Order: sequence, then C-alpha cells, then structure tokens
Amino acid sequence: MHSGLCCYRLCIILVVAWWGVVGNADSLRDYEQLPFALHVHSRFSDGTETVSHIVAKARAAGYRGVLITDHSDSFLEYPFHGILLGYHRSSIREHGFRTYLNACRHVAAANPDMTLVPGVEASPYYYWSGDAIGARVVLLQWKKHLVVFGVEDPDRYYRLPMTAYHNSNFPPGFVDAGEQPYRDFVHAVAIAGGVAYWAHPDAASDEHVRGQVYSHVDPYATALLTVPESGGIAVTSVADAITQPGGIWDQATLAYCRGQRPTPAWGFLDIDYHQGVFPAQKAVMVLRPTTVAQATDAHRVAVEQALRDGHFYLTAGVPGTVILEECVLIATDGNMTIPGGTIHSHGPHTLRYAIRGRSPLSRIHIIRNGEIVADLTSLSGEWCDTAKLSAGQHGYYRLVVQFANGDFILTNPMFYFDSD
Repeated sequence: MHSGLCCYRLCIILVVAWWGVVGNADSLRDYEQLPFALHVHSRFSDGTETVSHIVAKARAAGYRGVLITDHSDSFLEYPFHGILLGYHRSSIREHGFRTYLNACRHVAAANPDMTLVPGVEASPYYYWSGDAIGARVVLLQWKKHLVVFGVEDPDRYYRLPMTAYHNSNFPPGFVDAGEQPYRDFVHAVAIAGGVAYWAHPDAASDEHVRGQVYSHVDPYATALLTVPESGGIAVTSVADAITQPGGIWDQATLAYCRGQRPTPAWGFLDIDYHQGVFPAQKAVMVLRPTTVAQATDAHRVAVEQALRDGHFYLTAGVPGTVILEECVLIATDGNMTIPGGTIHSHGPHTLRYAIRGRSPLSRIHIIRNGEIVADLTSLSGEWCDTAKLSAGQHGYYRLVVQFANGDFILTNPMFYFDSD
C-alpha cells in the first residue's frame, strides 16, 4: 500500500444511473464520464469567490460540474445567566436559503455546459465547556460537519434540526448529547429527500474563534458506525484507517449487509475548496448514460441520483488519465451490476474490469466482505470467485487499484444477495 499518497492527487469518478437504467447496463462503456468537484465553498459562507467565478475556475481546471456546499450556518449562542450571547460569521443563514438556491440556479442556467448541484455543509449540534467569566471557553463538536445534498425545498430545509435555526431538541448547553442530535439531523435530511455524508472526519481541530472562545473537535470517522443513518464518509486515500480492508468503511458496509444499518455507506472524496488555485487533480468523473436528456436539470438530477445510489468510484490522478473503463459484477445467469448496485445470485460471481492509467500498475486488490480475496496484476480481465455462498447471504465486493506513481482507483461496493 502506498501510505504516502497525497490527497491533492485524488479524484472521484461518479457512475451516474438514470433511474433503473443501471440495473440493465452491460458495461461502463455505456456511460460518458464528466469531471465533477464535491464540497466547494463560495462567498455565501467562508469562500472568497462568487459561485459564477467558481464555475469558471472549475471549468478551467477541467471539471464539468460542481457541488456547492456553503455552510448552513456559523451561528453560536453561549448560555450566560439566563441569556444567550450570540456570535456569527457569514453563512447561508445570513443570506437566506432561497437567495442561495436562486444564485446557484442562475449560474447553472448561464453555464449550460456545467452541471451545478446546490448543497450545504451543516453543523447540526454543539455544546460548551468552561465559564464565560474564566480564561477560556471551549466550543465542542461545532466542526463535526456533514455535507448535505438533495434538499432543495426551502420549507423542508428550514425545518431541519439545527441549533442555529432553533429547531434542535438539543439547544446550546454544557452537556454532551452524544450522537443523538446527528441521528436526528440525518434522519430529517432523509425525510426531506436528501443525503448526508461525513466531511473531513479525520481532521482534528483546535481553533481560536474570537476572544477567549476556542473550538475543538476530535476525529470522528467512527460516526459512520454510530450514526447508521448517515449516507457515507469522505476519504483521502486507499491507505487511511477508513478505507483499509476491514476498516471503518468495511465495518459499516458489513453492518448494512447484516441488516444493522438502513442504508449503504458510500465512500466520498471532497476537495473542501475555499480559495486560491482550484485543484485540478481532485474531481468527480460522472458517468452519464447516453439516454439522459441534454437539459441542464436532467444532468443535475442524474448526478444527484448517482450520489444517492453509490454509482461512482474514487480515483487519484488528473481527471481523464486514470479511468475505470469497466467494472461489473456478473452472476451465473448473466445478471450484472456496477458499483453501488446489487445482484440477486447464488454465485459463483465474476468481476470483470478494465483500467486505464498513466503509470505502471502496482497491484489490484479485490475485497470481499472486508477481506482481500484476490491480488491481480493485469489492467483488464475477469476474476471468478469460487467461494460457496450460504443460503440467504448478503455481501459485497469492492475494487482497489494502485499505480506505481501513487494514482489509484477505489470503487464503492457492488452487492450480492442470495434470496433463497
């Protein structure tokens, strides 16, 4: 494993399914790949550029779409002798969600060659330690963030349980409420038609907010396990604790297979862009079926559906230079699926793949249910799993490809289910 991989050399490739088309697709070659950037901030929160300028910079960097995720709020309240002392920074809360949506839609209409998806980065809960009359007050869990997409109804958005909108069952105080506020928030996002995944879960933070106020958060990758309603987690490489075979991601995926969590756990890669040079080596490469209409809204809906359904994979390298040209899981009856999908099969299963890269291949690992079951050395081929499945077994495969120069490919799981 290449533990020294730099996160600036990553990109996600999304495999977009147009409602039901994926289940019948014969090949990834049936899809057009579109570079896409996840987790981008504008002047609507703590970014330095307008949405229009961001789209222009993304286009120049080789992208064909952007998921804008400005902060839902940066509003804090400290309980002090019966009153709430407030502090806020620029966020969607100050500008208004309708204004934010309208700006994104206006830019999308003016740039039909780009697909723009509006989302938010949310801080649904926080609590305090320390005394305001002392030397230090610490804000806890404020930077435990979730990226949300798919909630584009303002009325539903304003009902989400966030402390800044006074909709939470856990108002600002001095007691740690654990994971329940996040479970409530993610559940509400799902009811509103959206998906929430954990952003920068390994980024521990000690930040000076202002005066004697400080913010602290510990790494929270385990939230993928303790908040089973969450839709996934941001990853940085094939070598981190989240993506290692048997790591947090595999544990969450196995929990889904065992009926212990309601949704699969997808791996996401986000660039968390705020200012400066737009990263040209971190992208979402959307695979869009040729049946998708050319209308801008159709493109946006297709991207959002791919994000919901896990029809994408992660890759390190300049967009277009490291490509998973084929990746399908095939049953004995010929039924097949791509990353994020499920086949109903007794086994044995065959995984067919084809890869294009700009560097010599280092290794290909096929991971089944959290364990490496194959170590391959060819850029294309078929691998047949001869393992016998037990009746009613539900499991998955995922593919990990590493190149000598540090580029890699990491797919979302492909599920199998023996219904007998």
